[in-house]
Amino acid sequence: MIERQVEIRTAGGAMSTFVVHPDRGGPFPVILFFMDAPGIREELRDMARRFATTGTYVMLPNMYYRAGVNELGPMPADPEAPFLMLVSNIEWDEYVGRVAVGKVLGGSVKKGDTVFLLRQD
Repeated sequence: MIERQVEIRTAGGAMSTFVVHPDRGGPFPVILFFMDAPGIREELRDMARRFATTGTYVMLPNMYYRAGVNELGPMPADPEAPFLMLVSNIEWDEYVGRVAVGKVLGGSVKKGDTVFLLRQD
């Protein structure tokens, strides 16, 4: 794999872009891989590398370049914040009962805490 950071000139300034592609063969189809809200981070570069293993030229542009932000990284956790979780699946387990699977967005929870499920139905 060949990977590098390039600067793309735009009307709003230079936009840094992570580029990765196979080291031989080509030309390759292009994937323009847009970042999510937390910004460029190693997890997205790893995803771009995995896409490139399929024989594609992957470009991951920093969409926050106008604000002068190179990399945001993960948001710091605040253990004093209210517990907030984005639930992606709810299952039933014969041993423990209802199990929610998802991503914790804030706060913390410990054994014995009461947790409520809010639905938008």
